Amino acid sequence: MLAFGVGIILIILSFFLFILGVMHFIPVAAGSLALFFSILFTVHCLNERNKFKGIS
Repeated sequence: MLAFGVGIILIILSFFLFILGVMHFIPVAAGSLALFFSILFTVHCLNERNKFKGIS
């Protein structure tokens, strides 16, 4: 659950960077890459939990 919270914070920060990129304060590519990887990290953390490991 901690990784999910970190992922949400990363999404918010990278969205802010993306908005700064749209306003031409930083390159748009940097903001969009940060947003993509933060969303990817959050989805990965959500997908990894509660996996069925088999019956043994």
